[in-house]
Amino acid sequence: MKSLHYHLTLLLLTLFLGRASAQYEGEWVGILQAPGLSLNMTIELSKQGDAWSGSLDIPVQMIQNMELGGLSIADGQIRFRLPEVPGNAHYDGQFVEDGLSIEGTFYQAGQELVLNFKRADQEKRERIVAGLVEFEALVDSLMQKRNVPGMGIGIIQDGEILMSRGFGLRDVDENLDVDDRTLFAIGSTTKAMTAAGLAMLIDEGLLEWDTPVREYMPDFRMKDDFATAEMTALDLVTHRSGLPRHDLLWYGSDFSREELFSRIRHLDPTKSFRTTFQYQNLMFMSAGVLAERLTGTSWEEYTRQHILDPLEMTRSNFSVTQSMKDENAALPYIFMNDSLIEVPYRNLDAIGPAGSINSCIADMLKWVEFNLDDGKHNGTELITTGQMEVLHGSHMLMGTGLPNPKYPEYTPFSYGGGWFIYHNDGARVLQHGGGIDGFTAHVHLLPTAETGLVILANKGGAGLPSVLANHATDILLDREPKDWASRAFGADDSEETDEENDDGEKDNSEDLGRVADTAPSHPLTDYQGQYEHEAYSAVVIKLVDNKLTAEYNGFNMPLEHWHYDVFNAYIEQFGINWKFEFQSDASGSIQSLRIPVEPTLPPHLFAKSAPDLANDPTYLNKIVGAYEGTTGQVGTVSLEGKKLLLKLPGQPTYRLIPYKMDEFQIKDLEGYSLRFVFDEARENVEHVEYHQPNGIFIAKRKD
Repeated sequence: MKSLHYHLTLLLLTLFLGRASAQYEGEWVGILQAPGLSLNMTIELSKQGDAWSGSLDIPVQMIQNMELGGLSIADGQIRFRLPEVPGNAHYDGQFVEDGLSIEGTFYQAGQELVLNFKRADQEKRERIVAGLVEFEALVDSLMQKRNVPGMGIGIIQDGEILMSRGFGLRDVDENLDVDDRTLFAIGSTTKAMTAAGLAMLIDEGLLEWDTPVREYMPDFRMKDDFATAEMTALDLVTHRSGLPRHDLLWYGSDFSREELFSRIRHLDPTKSFRTTFQYQNLMFMSAGVLAERLTGTSWEEYTRQHILDPLEMTRSNFSVTQSMKDENAALPYIFMNDSLIEVPYRNLDAIGPAGSINSCIADMLKWVEFNLDDGKHNGTELITTGQMEVLHGSHMLMGTGLPNPKYPEYTPFSYGGGWFIYHNDGARVLQHGGGIDGFTAHVHLLPTAETGLVILANKGGAGLPSVLANHATDILLDREPKDWASRAFGADDSEETDEENDDGEKDNSEDLGRVADTAPSHPLTDYQGQYEHEAYSAVVIKLVDNKLTAEYNGFNMPLEHWHYDVFNAYIEQFGINWKFEFQSDASGSIQSLRIPVEPTLPPHLFAKSAPDLANDPTYLNKIVGAYEGTTGQVGTVSLEGKKLLLKLPGQPTYRLIPYKMDEFQIKDLEGYSLRFVFDEARENVEHVEYHQPNGIFIAKRKD
């Protein structure tokens, strides 16, 4: 073997110091210049436990995997010998502070030659660094074009944080900046944490993915009996329940988590169980209820003890009520009517396991690193490898399984345990977005590249985070960046062409399907009342200034007469039109209302509730008394406790049941009712109308 005046190489794949000995692992390259000879060399360094090992390649001399003897790396210094090379060949070097090179001397047979190394992929890393500088400029530019007030962005690669910073403002009026500790609502990216909590319960032996949840929660019930019997924990977190979203069951309602859970049994499915991917929040909420039943504590407390605290996510919380008290929390905004508008925080406590967590970039990078490190944090295993494979594995194919022509780089999407999964030009991606009033979030993992990123924005419906995630992916994988923004938003990147923020707003002057020159069949007062559904919140119709309005889950919607007994409600925040279809019974009375609360199903029927007259003693005392008909027959209305009774000569005593304002049905006599007619001041009853199948008969009040 020739005398070795050569070169060794080690590559430091990092921009930052702080990984201690781990930062020295990898491949390094160098060139040894000896008299009349130039030798390219490569060394590979690795560490198992406390022991270092390494090997040397010299291609021109056909040397491969020559073992480095006496290898020691400590205090930024590296030393090794080449036992197979004569002349006491050895090397002393020093890692340079930039983390990208080694400076040292090679010794052999009394000669001392300068031998320096640099990371094998240093040029690649330099391209990534330059690309991220350009990326920051792109973020600033697109935020202005997309009217996004503030964003937080975090990037981690090979265990090193490449970016953790804020852009723009968390509070526009006060001109307060975003930083990496600014709190944002992370919305549905919460789902992956809920699924991870179930995986931990499986590791604890308290749960099995494939055991029907009825064995853990006997009161769990779907409208589909088969789904009720067979639904498993894995079904809950993979969107294959058969239910569409039914989001207006919970959105804005005052139902508790347990009340929502109990109402799922009344919701109509649109697909057969386990046949179709349908994104669902209520099933993830149910997964949280399952965790609560198994642990005897709240989902929030379990998640804090098993995920947030171990990962040291000290800034994160479970409710906007906590964020509102924090001095460094982003305010929520939407862009509407050509203006950026601050909106109220949306409380998601009841549906919490599906999307209530609030966090910051500094915390979320710890969650990303935990997933990239196969369920470990600082070397401690929190979730076993087998359960991480379940969470990160594909369980439900989405859509048709055909490629998206607009994004040919993507393979068809599937869904894992709280993650969307696909390949982008060969790179496996796990990601999830989150959106709620005034906030948009995106978490993006590239596991095979040990790379992840988080993008949080305080603008609702912003398509920008996912676009920036694609752009950052190109940079971090050392690809030529594509123009993802133009694909998503159009060539001018304008707000109006935001396909991902398309809220479906319709031109309210659109009259397609409207029948002209029609009128309601009843006076507007007859449409007033409360309309109820067995699952959804009640809808209250009121007459205000001679115009009908509808109140539902905190929405106050003016109703514009459309045609006949159909009224249009325009919800400006979401840019949607609802048609309220009022329906009459055989007697001509308005008795129900059909509303398209779930767009994938026919309009839901809400039945008009009888007014709560039985609990109003002042009202009841006004109608109690004797009433004389035209034939001289006298009927008596009396009150026994809370029971209103009618006594007619020669007939049994009948119970009166509230039916609608001033009208009561006669129990057990179908088609019979009494309507009390008051004077203009509604102080005294003038007469009562007996409504019978053969007509209406009048009886006057006897003093």
